[in-house]
Amino acid sequence: MSIGDYCKETLDQLPQNWKDVVTEYKEAIAGKDIGAVLQDWFEIVKKDYLNFDGTVNRKDYAVYFLPALIICIIPVIGLIASLALLLPNIGFGIRRLRDLNLPVWLILMPIIPIIGLIALLLVFLRNK
Repeated sequence: MSIGDYCKETLDQLPQNWKDVVTEYKEAIAGKDIGAVLQDWFEIVKKDYLNFDGTVNRKDYAVYFLPALIICIIPVIGLIASLALLLPNIGFGIRRLRDLNLPVWLILMPIIPIIGLIALLLVFLRNK
């Protein structure tokens, strides 16, 4: 399957994938306040800071990625957080690609301006 076919298939499944990701994330944080969610997130980052081995499923990726995205959007803190989270982002990305049985070199897709980043996000949200 070519990358184009893979992205088309992923786009066809996107509405359901987004619902699944949101549902999985809600289940993961159910009954927790924001402090507990962030504490869990910091534990994940500390534990897997330089972990490039193994795989990570979509639920665990969402539990890591969504708070990281929110933190990185904050103007001043976002720049510092983006630099601090560079290695964990690469590690989680590599492990997610392995979970989907895709080549690890796809982690380099964001080098292609805008399109590459969007395509990689679509790949990460895909269910196995």
